[in-house]
Amino acid sequence: MNDDFGTIFCETYQVSGDDFCKTLLIASAHWYARPIIRFIIAVNPVVFSKEFHHLETLRPVKTRNEFVSEMMSLEGYNKHSLAGWRKLLGIRASIGNLSKLAVWAVQRPTHCL
Repeated sequence: MNDDFGTIFCETYQVSGDDFCKTLLIASAHWYARPIIRFIIAVNPVVFSKEFHHLETLRPVKTRNEFVSEMMSLEGYNKHSLAGWRKLLGIRASIGNLSKLAVWAVQRPTHCL
């Protein structure tokens, strides 16, 4: 099977395609930031528009090298472009948690990333 990451993630975590970025952001955030992120998404989702853009680039990824490349782009955004209050509170997609989610999503024997 040669599915992309978005398809595998949506099947594994039973998420609709429209909620891919929101769910991936919440799932990849640190546990203490998840309630804050949910609240901000409900009130003003535009705050996370750049993260949604970076996370959307993960959807068509089919190989591990592509995935790592896109994660490095997100890591650069987290280090250099994230607003100060969000850095302070840790309101961001965690690269480590994102890696774990990807591994868990593709551990099923029918998927290879």
